[in-house]
Amino acid sequence: MAKSGADWNATPKFPATHYVDSRIYTDQAIFEEEKEKLFKPPGSSPATNPRSRTPSTIASSPIRAACR
Repeated sequence: MAKSGADWNATPKFPATHYVDSRIYTDQAIFEEEKEKLFKPPGSSPATNPRSRTPSTIASSPIRAACR
């Protein structure tokens, strides 16, 4: 049976600890909060290496890989 938009947006009949809210896939504020929690722990400093020539990002945060 196909679900309607209302079906997809309805809150499941489970406790909030038993399901993942679908907003985590589309809400920019949630994404920004998760980036802060996952990729910028308190007291951390970015790794720097002058030999690194390939700029990269993870979740919009610049990273550098040190190579020996």
